[in-house]
Amino acid sequence: MDEITHLIWFALAALMLASLGLVCYQIITPLWLNQFQRKAPSIIETPNGAAALLLVGIAEVRGPISILERSIIERQLTSILSIHADATITLVDRAIETISIDNDPATVLSDVAHVLKHKTVNIERQQYIAMVQRVARAHNGPTRDQQHEIDKLLTRLKIIH
Repeated sequence: MDEITHLIWFALAALMLASLGLVCYQIITPLWLNQFQRKAPSIIETPNGAAALLLVGIAEVRGPISILERSIIERQLTSILSIHADATITLVDRAIETISIDNDPATVLSDVAHVLKHKTVNIERQQYIAMVQRVARAHNGPTRDQQHEIDKLLTRLKIIH
């Protein structure tokens, strides 16, 4: 009888621990996922999304994105990366939204560079830098801050000439 009582108590304790674990999992997992998603937005995971973030980010280093800069960005995404025009508009909107949530284009550029360094080859990274430089030249050449960010991108992406 004494062994059966111990087994019952053990089974109840195991059931209570399993229930507590499930409750903690259901509470903590969404919080963790939400924080992770804020740090690594899904747009950064695709090469086209990362490219859009790079271009919008370098434009927003100067200040709010201008109509001219947006036009250059959309044209490059459409012509160089062969993205459909409607998809390009959506992609640029998502990139602008992502950067506005972070409020720091330099941080976004750093995150994107980290992802691109591991997901692309040198020739693709060179192409992205050329695109970034075109956007930075939109208003009579890059500002000092834009040039500084481009230089950091060159270093982070480990571009080999």
